[in-house]
Amino acid sequence: MAGAPLRDIRIQAVGPTERSGTTDGGGQLRITGMPAGTYRLRFSNETVVEFEREVVVRGGPNTEVDVALRPAPPPVVITATTPPPPPSPTPTPVAPIGPVGLPQTLLIPDLVTKSFLEGSRNEVLLSCSANTRTTLVQLSADQSDRLYENADVTYHVIGGEGTVRIGARETALKLDSFVSVPRGTRFAVSRKGRRPLIMVAQLSGEPCEQAK
Repeated sequence: MAGAPLRDIRIQAVGPTERSGTTDGGGQLRITGMPAGTYRLRFSNETVVEFEREVVVRGGPNTEVDVALRPAPPPVVITATTPPPPPSPTPTPVAPIGPVGLPQTLLIPDLVTKSFLEGSRNEVLLSCSANTRTTLVQLSADQSDRLYENADVTYHVIGGEGTVRIGARETALKLDSFVSVPRGTRFAVSRKGRRPLIMVAQLSGEPCEQAK
């Protein structure tokens, strides 16, 4: 928050191609050989609140992206006699409408077996139309705190086990569990056991970066 550089921040770029890396001591990461197109950049580290931004890369000069990250909050300790306060209602902003996608059908089990690579978090875009983006997510490690200010998110578990923490409440996840997180609510997902946690995720409220 004081403008100092942050090292060891993992940056993952998802778009026409997928790249990732971590920032150096100067808080910088340089990625070369990126095809032109629209990318979603994800910035994560256990010390900061995870952040995403869309970036359009064009041929020619370098595309520079500067972001400021917020520190992750300390863990909240709630006693049995002191229930957590209810979340404050967040006004729903009027969001622009993204491009309309095409109808399609998919077999999720076939996609799981051939799409995922090694890594702590992998994501495959299933569809993107108007203000709804659906992805297939595989977690092989805990996912740090997330906060979507202008979008609601839902998860449907199709493989593995884990937990979801919304505020101070933690709930177990297993096959066919469903999770709904309203916009403006901080949450975190963790994997349990040796198998990856696989979920269908839907983000509603933000314009699609690329119709599908």
